[in-house]
Amino acid sequence: MIERNGLSAALTLTFHGAAGTVTGSCMELRLADRAILVDCGLFQGSRTLETLNRGAFSFDPGKIDAVVLTHAHIDHCGLLPKLAAQGFDKPVWCTPATSDLIEYMLADAGRIQESEADRRNRRRDRAGESLFKPLYTEEDALNAWRLTRPTPLCNWFDPAPGFRARFWNAGHILGCNRKARRRRSAIWLTPISSAPSPCNRPRRCISAMSWTARPPPSSQTTSPACASGRQISAPASRRNGTPSRPNLATAAEAPC
Repeated sequence: MIERNGLSAALTLTFHGAAGTVTGSCMELRLADRAILVDCGLFQGSRTLETLNRGAFSFDPGKIDAVVLTHAHIDHCGLLPKLAAQGFDKPVWCTPATSDLIEYMLADAGRIQESEADRRNRRRDRAGESLFKPLYTEEDALNAWRLTRPTPLCNWFDPAPGFRARFWNAGHILGCNRKARRRRSAIWLTPISSAPSPCNRPRRCISAMSWTARPPPSSQTTSPACASGRQISAPASRRNGTPSRPNLATAAEAPC
């Protein structure tokens, strides 16, 4: 139970993936009538696991207030295009490096899905069967990517009313992060790499990723707002669909 300013609300955590298996990372955090997802990843491995990608979400995508993306590995972000295609149109919060990477990764994943569907539909043993549809398309992937809200490390932001988070460097992959907690909070853990690498630089602060859950205000008319009072977006040249090269310079983001 989270309590603040005389208000209380039960915080619930639901695993929609990466439970009983290590892929398909997707966790739902719900506080009162607000909900965010931490990751929305693709199931990988056996055919049984991959079949899960085609199942219906166990939540309404249109009622999710935000996604907080830990990093760009496909088992953490690979179902974002499906989520967006089924009604999710809210922000996907991530680091600038993660946004740069998933622009290309998700688009490529969409092309692979389309190619695989086309290959299966050409098989002679499927003659007379209904057409096999791709899990999502390249267009779906780019639409999902355009929802990203690149946010620098160590800056607090409010992904939805009642939630506050900030990204800290965690190594593991370019753009990977954890979240730092503040006040009453639940601790969130994501992959950490301690081995020296270009993605795991010396830090002046603990490498962590945490979030703070807070009760929503008494008035539900308050709209989500970034803690810093502004949102940071990728350049307009990419937002309008014009491809650009990934800005790998974001690997040099300063530590906290």
